[in-house]
Amino acid sequence: MNKEAIAKHDIYRKLHGFSEQDLQGIADFIDFMRCRKQLEDKKLLRLKSLIEGHDIDFADLHSFKEGTWRHVEEEFNNG
Repeated sequence: MNKEAIAKHDIYRKLHGFSEQDLQGIADFIDFMRCRKQLEDKKLLRLKSLIEGHDIDFADLHSFKEGTWRHVEEEFNNG
């Protein structure tokens, strides 16, 4: 038996006794890990490389951030 088969068997053995809800959570995590692996395999453009060499003013970003958090606080206080 190869190491991958042994690891799969060990994981299967550890799943014994979990509820249906727990197993669904584990399945969701496996899907997440598979998606993350696919993203790592692709070459992603980095924002830093896109904006490098450009003069960008981030002054509006601070007011946007403040406005966003103010909205969240209002929702929380009204809820």
